[in-house]
Amino acid sequence: MINKTRKKFVVMTMVLLASVFAVILSAVILGGYFSFSYGVTRLLTERLEYVRENRTIELGVDSFDLANEGRTFIAVRYQQDEWLVNYSQDFFEDEEVQQYLQTFHQENEGRGHVKEVYYVYDVINNWSVIVAMDASIELSQFEAIVWLGVVIICMALLFLYIIVALGSWWIIKPMSIAFNKQKQFVADASHELKTPLAIINANVDALCSDIGDNKWTENILSQTKRMNGLVVDLLTLAKLEEGQSVVSHQVDLSSTVKNSVLSFEALAFESGKSLQIDVEDDVKLMAVEQEVQQLVSILMDNAIKYGDKGTPIKAKLSSHPLQLSISNGGATFGDYEEEKVFERFWRSDQSRDRKTGGSGLGLSIAKGICDKNKWKIKADSQDDKVTFTISF
Repeated sequence: MINKTRKKFVVMTMVLLASVFAVILSAVILGGYFSFSYGVTRLLTERLEYVRENRTIELGVDSFDLANEGRTFIAVRYQQDEWLVNYSQDFFEDEEVQQYLQTFHQENEGRGHVKEVYYVYDVINNWSVIVAMDASIELSQFEAIVWLGVVIICMALLFLYIIVALGSWWIIKPMSIAFNKQKQFVADASHELKTPLAIINANVDALCSDIGDNKWTENILSQTKRMNGLVVDLLTLAKLEEGQSVVSHQVDLSSTVKNSVLSFEALAFESGKSLQIDVEDDVKLMAVEQEVQQLVSILMDNAIKYGDKGTPIKAKLSSHPLQLSISNGGATFGDYEEEKVFERFWRSDQSRDRKTGGSGLGLSIAKGICDKNKWKIKADSQDDKVTFTISF
């Protein structure tokens, strides 16, 4: 659990940092692009205004000075005449310029760009005027800056990941120490309780042989039996939390589930309930058979204890998807309680403890077994029926 908490902390921190960096980078890129686009458009607009103010159109396009290393071309035409173009043949080709002019004129917009070529368009004294510039160099520089920013951010995130990953061990160290002490305390206390419970049982048995059975000795035996069950459950939880690895093998899940469910047939009959078994044949699973048996036993015991009398206990195993579900009628709980049912000692109805007994740890153990094997278990309560579903 500590490792999961640490991983969640690292992932959450890195996601937040990456989100902040992404927002900053996006803002810088958008701001840079708009600044670049505005600068190019302003330059072309200034040249167009120079043409408008100096009324030099009639002198011909050759009278315009080319600037920006020949990456600018100016085109004019009177009404439907052909375009007269001034451009650097070292930088543009005639066919290319004519295609640009046709595209600019068809779009009939005051400004814009086609690929890397930005332009402004206007009509002055029945003369159509287009001033355009190839901004590929500026765009290449802008892209280089963007990629440099991406690389820097990636390196920064990698550096921060190393710091966060190392720092997470220091942050969770107190919690890890406290958690390990708690686990050790539970395990030690459970072991220590087994001896006095065994002595109490032996003394009660000796007392019964001398004075015979009575309600006082029966109460002692009943409570020591319950205490023994609680100790066993606590030890089981402690082992599950330690994450002790057990070699799994291929288990005949169909046979294991069916036999485990049928072992509760007599208990269900005594409780006034019937069993309905729907188990698909020849379902295999890589698992530890004892854990599967314990899981089914916990859910069946829970269904029999808390199901209403006269209602069926249904057990279903399917291979597509690979799921096991065990349901019982009655004793439903609210939606907000569906996760709480797996907490230790939690009960939807506290009075059930006196009616049915039990340690209140069964479903916690079932959850622990599922978590250990990376299975998913969920509780669903609706239509006067409680269903526990395990997805393998």
